[in-house]
Amino acid sequence: MCDPIDDPSSYLQLAERNGTKIRHVIDTHVHVDHVSTGRKLAELTGAKYVLHTSAGARYPFFWVNDSDLLDLGNVQIQVLHTPGHTPEHLCLLVTDKTRGPEPGSC
Repeated sequence: MCDPIDDPSSYLQLAERNGTKIRHVIDTHVHVDHVSTGRKLAELTGAKYVLHTSAGARYPFFWVNDSDLLDLGNVQIQVLHTPGHTPEHLCLLVTDKTRGPEPGSC
């Protein structure tokens, strides 16, 4: 789950409906303009709460750096550190290995 902003129950219902387990909850940045429910969703699901290592958060999180890979079986997420909007901002490059070895586009 990336940048959740809605009531966590809506994500829980969607995951259950699709038979999916939420293993990672990723916030691309922490900033006053980004009201996240990521920490709560991670807490409710037992997922890792993922932030860039430079986030400076004062609560537990799973830290990632540029080029780190999150391997989710058929899906692989590469972390791209893209400071700008905020110093810790990151983007995610997603590859669905069932479709091919290269990242896809939406």
